[in-house]
Amino acid sequence: MAVTRMQVFYSQGGTNKWSNVYHIDVADLASAVVAWNESMQAPLLNLLHVSCLLDKALFSSLDDDTFTEVIVGQGGDNGDTDQLMPLFNSAKVLFQPTGFGRPDYKFLKGTLTDDANESGFIAASVITHIQTQFAAAITDMSGSSAPLCSENGDLWSSVVVQSAIQMRQMHRRRARVTPTP
Repeated sequence: MAVTRMQVFYSQGGTNKWSNVYHIDVADLASAVVAWNESMQAPLLNLLHVSCLLDKALFSSLDDDTFTEVIVGQGGDNGDTDQLMPLFNSAKVLFQPTGFGRPDYKFLKGTLTDDANESGFIAASVITHIQTQFAAAITDMSGSSAPLCSENGDLWSSVVVQSAIQMRQMHRRRARVTPTP
């Protein structure tokens, strides 16, 4: 088995686009796509607000330049239909590896609504929902022989959501350096 990179692309409207990168320990790219369809896509759609789309998932090998892309194009089916907070407001989700080690983390956008905001903190019911969906994904991906892991291959065992709403830039523009002759 080898660690494979899975990048999930989202959008809201025509201009707001973002992605999250996950890693899975899987035999090949075809098995990664099957595991995605069976175990990972539904929890991610359940976390996504109805005004957002899960556009596609890109699976790429860390060993060579092979990749495959799965077009999804489905809207989120999160039951909370209140006004979505601006996308720079996100939930920070920590994934603890099995044994000891520093947790991986993801900034989850497209989930938090105005009624999930309790004076700068995420409502307890929303935290529970996020943790439940990711815990199900961790369990189901392991059952599909494609466990979620860190880039180094450390398997994920649990998930925790930080209670404070995180401020995260949508995109960082990097300064271009013009070489001098």
